Amino acid sequence: MLRRFGTLSRKKRISAKSLPYVIITLLLIGIVLSSIVLMVSYFYKITSEFENQNSLIDKAKSIRNFCNSKLGSEGHIQNSFNDIDAIENVAISKGNWGVLDRVQFKTWSKNDTIKETLFLGENRDRKISLYIPNIKKQLKLGGKTIIEGDVCFPMNTYGELYIPQKSNDIKIKGRVYSSLDRLPTVRDFLIEKNVEPIDLGSFNKVYSNSFFSSTKKIIVENGVLEDLKINGNVIIESRQKLIIKKNVELRDVIVLAPEVVIENGFVGNIQVLATKKIKLEENAKLNFPSVLYLKSEKEGEIIVEDESYVLGAIIGVSEENKTNITINKNVKIVGDLFCTGRLSFKGEMFGEVRVNQLYYRTNESEYGNAAFDLKIFNLPSFTSQLRLFEEKRNTYRILKCIK
Repeated sequence: MLRRFGTLSRKKRISAKSLPYVIITLLLIGIVLSSIVLMVSYFYKITSEFENQNSLIDKAKSIRNFCNSKLGSEGHIQNSFNDIDAIENVAISKGNWGVLDRVQFKTWSKNDTIKETLFLGENRDRKISLYIPNIKKQLKLGGKTIIEGDVCFPMNTYGELYIPQKSNDIKIKGRVYSSLDRLPTVRDFLIEKNVEPIDLGSFNKVYSNSFFSSTKKIIVENGVLEDLKINGNVIIESRQKLIIKKNVELRDVIVLAPEVVIENGFVGNIQVLATKKIKLEENAKLNFPSVLYLKSEKEGEIIVEDESYVLGAIIGVSEENKTNITINKNVKIVGDLFCTGRLSFKGEMFGEVRVNQLYYRTNESEYGNAAFDLKIFNLPSFTSQLRLFEEKRNTYRILKCIK
């Protein structure tokens, strides 16, 4: 019996010594199980957020695809937007920013939101490389002239311009049609009326404003804009001649002034509206989608100097058709050129030209209703351009997306 008691006593001592190990083991098991529960919970949370984000991205993609494929005439646009507004957690609106059509949408889910501003253009069913209205006077072409694409000329034909000691090699790679007696009506440049003025000295050289915020207007009192970086929903206005220096960075802004001079070497994308004169100096680069728009009551002038380029549109209109546009050597324009007055063109055009009258000037003479060394190249059929005319059969395309 004493022997049995001794055995039981030893077992109790062994069990007492094992108790801390058992507790530690149970704690470890609890920690592991808690970690697994937390990991599973976190995984489901991440998965849910990922699915929400994917859903938002899919909605945003669907709206962009819709704008690229199903927008057409104005009535169809409004009805289509009403259909989109009916989708849960989506808000969409349409307006204008200068010449550009602007669509803004917001889609949300729980704590996530996607907001985008889309600038729209169009994909034209029919591209006319050169259109000159029928003014009952034959157009004359000379030099190494090449025009790719269909053209519309007065009296359905053209003659040759003969200049002493110059030879002609004229190539029109398209059909020649007879033009109507007037140019199409170009869309107006729309200015946001509800603006919030801000002082030019209220920010330190850099200013950005979302298109989901109210439009800001900066008044330039001294007529010179320099050493600044401004982008977004901003109107820059001067009540006198405005000079934009090359050390200024502008993106998506609107510039208003009677006369605007963009300095040699400037790079940016802007929309300019002037009433007297616009001058783009040498080696300046206006990226897509940029617009130079001159609208005058009587006379006005647009000059683009050597080695510059404009991606977008150049538009000159006046009530008396006295707006002149001068495009100098080695200038490249991609998009549209529209002028209700006279055009002197010595650069290269990739897109469409609509002008009331061409003219060519030498040191000795000026030739009316004529062009020399004219180079116009047709854009590919899939290329999108600014929507300048009220042509309802064309399809909208996204030109730029701002997130």
